[in-house]
Amino acid sequence: MSAKEFLLAHITGVPTMDKKILTSKIVAFEDAIVTYRGAVSNKLKYNIVTKNFNCDYIKNKSSKVKETDNTVLVFCWDTDSFKLLKSEAVVQVVPLDSVLNRNGRNLLQGYL
Repeated sequence: MSAKEFLLAHITGVPTMDKKILTSKIVAFEDAIVTYRGAVSNKLKYNIVTKNFNCDYIKNKSSKVKETDNTVLVFCWDTDSFKLLKSEAVVQVVPLDSVLNRNGRNLLQGYL
């Protein structure tokens, strides 16, 4: 983490996430909503992501990008593409299932 990112995280009160923790959460949740800060605008943004690339749909997609020391490669369902998430920019990871099954009822019931 750069000094600028460290100071920004402490000034804004938004903690940054470690790559190992980010990866383990996304893998554990299978599908997750990841909230992060945009690199240029610094605004909060989100993507619906997975690290499970064994799905036939994802296998047919191509990705030439590779993970680095501070990035995590994910597939974004909402943009239908692969993306490198900077772990320092991520502020929250939530299981997609917890959002779709609010109050014990499936919000997609009747649509599938």
